[in-house]
Amino acid sequence: LLSTSFGPSSAVLLKLVTDIHPTIPVVWVDSGHNTESTYRLVDQLHTRLNLNLHIYHPRRSAAHRLAVLGELPSIADSEHSRFPEEVKLEPFRRALVEHSPRYWISGVRARDNKHRRAMGISSQGPFNTTKIAPLYHWSDENMESYMRDHNLPDVSNYFDPTKLVANRECGLHCKL
Repeated sequence: LLSTSFGPSSAVLLKLVTDIHPTIPVVWVDSGHNTESTYRLVDQLHTRLNLNLHIYHPRRSAAHRLAVLGELPSIADSEHSRFPEEVKLEPFRRALVEHSPRYWISGVRARDNKHRRAMGISSQGPFNTTKIAPLYHWSDENMESYMRDHNLPDVSNYFDPTKLVANRECGLHCKL
């Protein structure tokens, strides 16, 4: 199973892996809070790379959540600790249960944050999966060069509502 956020440079891992294993299940959790640029990139890469894309959504839509609870919770808000569980973690657990993969390939890189630096290229994942991070040691320059060499599209405006600040952990790699 290959997971993606369709965030910056996500096309690199998608191309690398699908060139080797074209039918690998690609899992994306669509929180419903993505930018237009992200949705355009999803469509472009789905078509161009012929992705075996499986999209998971929270059980409650973004519109429903906003109508009932109002704005997205800030990091200081006590509600924010429950937010990633609802919009990202629970849908991803559903994906893992449905697909039952032995291996979970992700775009985690050592440069992302302190937690991810401690993970390594291979680590134990939830539900008896082995997490593999092929880009773990890649630099920003490596990513940009690969994107350029393969003329891959990128997201121009990305937003992850579970992070809110750069280099914050979303929870997939520590709370599942």
